[in-house]
Amino acid sequence: KIDNEDKTPPVVTILTPQDDSWLPNNNGDVSIKIGLDPFLGRGQELIILVDGVKKNIASSPSISLKNMSRGEHVINAIIKLSASKKELSNQKSVFYVKRPVIKRKK
Repeated sequence: KIDNEDKTPPVVTILTPQDDSWLPNNNGDVSIKIGLDPFLGRGQELIILVDGVKKNIASSPSISLKNMSRGEHVINAIIKLSASKKELSNQKSVFYVKRPVIKRKK
C-alpha cells in the first residue's frame, strides 16, 4: 500500500480572535481566522471547533459566526490526516464575548 499522506503538519496559528481576548458588544458576531504555514499538505484537513462543535467547511481557514452567547468560548484548530483521522496538531484559544445586559422593568 502506498502512503500518499503528508504527516508533517503545518504550523497552525489562531490569528483572530487572540487568545484570552474580550470581544466588545457586537451582537455576538465573531470572525475566526487560522494561519497555516505552509498550507495543508496532501491528505491533511483543517477542522475548526468552537465549544466542541465543528464549524468550518472543506478545511476553510476562516469562518464567521453570528449571535454567539455571552461568556467564554474555546476554539480548537486541528490538523488531521483525512484517511486515518490521526490528529497531527491541535491549537487552542479562549475568547470571551461581551453582550449588553438588558434590564427588565418591574
